[in-house]
Amino acid sequence: FLETDSEVVVESMPHTDKTQDVRFAAEVRASMPSALQARMHLLSESLSPREVKAVTSGCDVFIGTRLHPVVLAVSAGVPSLAVHNAAKVRGFMDHAALGDWCCLLEAQTPEKLVDRVRELIARRDAVQQHNGENLPRMIRAVDQNLELIEGVMRARRER
Repeated sequence: FLETDSEVVVESMPHTDKTQDVRFAAEVRASMPSALQARMHLLSESLSPREVKAVTSGCDVFIGTRLHPVVLAVSAGVPSLAVHNAAKVRGFMDHAALGDWCCLLEAQTPEKLVDRVRELIARRDAVQQHNGENLPRMIRAVDQNLELIEGVMRARRER
């Protein structure tokens, strides 16, 4: 992908198991020709949720394999592709009406994944508009869930 699209810069960000994520990204980067290595940045320190949101918010598109960074990117309006192996990621993307931008990790080949990323880039404006239009509905749903949780907690305290 980096070889054919000269404007692409990849930011690799550790998510949960910092050591494993960073080591894998470093191995991928080391296997690349040196000219391409300069366009892959490794964020090796642990990032707070606020910092993850800042990084994802600055992306033109986001490709994520973990739920929370995908949620942060989508909530920032960034067109996102979720490559997952967990039902919770699929559930979130379906709830966000972005199921077309969610794919099962095990079903992917490098070629399929590159094709999906290219498609997301090509449809970036439409997906970004969808995110912006859909976000108020999602915020209302979160608020309703918080109200339900507060009600349950109040009822337990009153017992």
